[in-house]
Formats: sequence, structure tokens, C-alpha cells
Amino acid sequence: MAYWGYFPFIEGFLNQVDNPQVIEIGVDKGQTFVPLMSWLKINKESFSLTGIDVYQRTEVRVQKELIERGLSPKQQVRLVLGSSLDILPALLQTEENKGIVTLMLLDGDHNYYTVKRELEYINELMSDQGLILIDDYHGEGGTQDEFFSELPEYVTI
Repeated sequence: MAYWGYFPFIEGFLNQVDNPQVIEIGVDKGQTFVPLMSWLKINKESFSLTGIDVYQRTEVRVQKELIERGLSPKQQVRLVLGSSLDILPALLQTEENKGIVTLMLLDGDHNYYTVKRELEYINELMSDQGLILIDDYHGEGGTQDEFFSELPEYVTI
């Protein structure tokens, strides 16, 4: 999903944060991840952007590699391959990750079980002033459980 309609709001929010710590769950085709990475690179001296997905598209990886050229050591970008239900608890194993996430973009597996669990983990990761944007809670993807991680095209060999 793309948060294109929310991008001005996201920019305004992140403009108020000195060192944004951003996580996107459900990178898919990079419709939000790539422009957000580019914006952060230009506008923030220091930031961390992490994208989590059960599948990594080559075109997203290539765009990431191109944009991250010239990043300073204080500008960190990561694409993490795996389920959010594995990655988020792993992040919580390190005390320094608790309470630091500034912006969470939640658009991963579209089912009640996964989203409920993600929100429980996210609660511990979020800064007190953090913002969570959730996609597909209403509309085409909001009325069905999709279980992306179980679809053949998302299974990693």
C-alpha cells in the first residue's frame, strides 16, 4: 500500500523530530518506503528507516541501494526479510529499541491475528510522541484475512 495521500502529513510530523526512527511493516513494491527514504536522506541529518516484509522485490532492493549511496553514518536504512511476528519480538530483545520508534507504518499481513500481535509488540517499541499509521482497516482489504505469509508467491525458499 502507498501512503501517498498521507505523505504531506508524514513530512509535517517528521519535520518536528530530530532523529526519526521509522519502521514500515509491509514494504511490498516500495511505494512508501522508497520516497520516504529519499525524503529522509535529503531532510534529516540523522534517521533510521527499517522496512520489514516476508518478500523482498528486486526493484525495491535496487532502489534502496541507489538512494543509500552517500548516506552518512547517522543515516541508517535496512530492509529486513521475514515475518513481523518474528522481527518485532527480536527487536524487543534489545532494551535500547524499546520506546524509540517515532513513526510506524503498519500494512503487513491483513488478518486479525497478525495485526493484533503486531500492535502488542509495537506498543513497546513506540516513543511516547510516536505515531502509528495503519492501512487497510476499511475498504477492499479491510474485510478479509489474507495471510500473505502463507501465499505461495511470498514463501521464501
